[in-house]
Amino acid sequence: MNLSDKIPGCKYFTWKEALWLPQEGRAVSDSEITPEIKNNLIRSFQWMDKVREWIGKPIIVTIALRTMAYHLDLYKRINAERAKKGQPELRVPMGSGHLKGRAVDFVVKGMSCDDFKEKILSEGKLDEWNLRMENNGKGANWIHLDDMQVGASGRFFNP
Repeated sequence: MNLSDKIPGCKYFTWKEALWLPQEGRAVSDSEITPEIKNNLIRSFQWMDKVREWIGKPIIVTIALRTMAYHLDLYKRINAERAKKGQPELRVPMGSGHLKGRAVDFVVKGMSCDDFKEKILSEGKLDEWNLRMENNGKGANWIHLDDMQVGASGRFFNP
């Protein structure tokens, strides 16, 4: 896949946004992507296009697809920081939508994450689009949306 190409069916998003691993400074390679993951990414970014149209502001993707190695390393770093602060270790979410191409973390240019979360919840867009959003707390510096199965905690879920 050419990283500068738009994702099929998307007006706003490219393959680079779907595949970039910021901590590694590289994109996930074609050999690391199954046909199922590719289809999941296409679907995920098609709903991200809807989000972008609805919010009317540019969206900056911070991470979408993660390789397992990247995912494990990320939680190793998170837990090392938590240990320094005396906080309990987080479990590694092995069922994360990021591992399947079904989750996107992002920020909205010119809008706080708290304002975005309040707006999407108050307007019922999660139900309308059949999406979930992570409850990562007030003052968080990213938004997580995915199309994973809604559990007991509902569309606004705790990590």
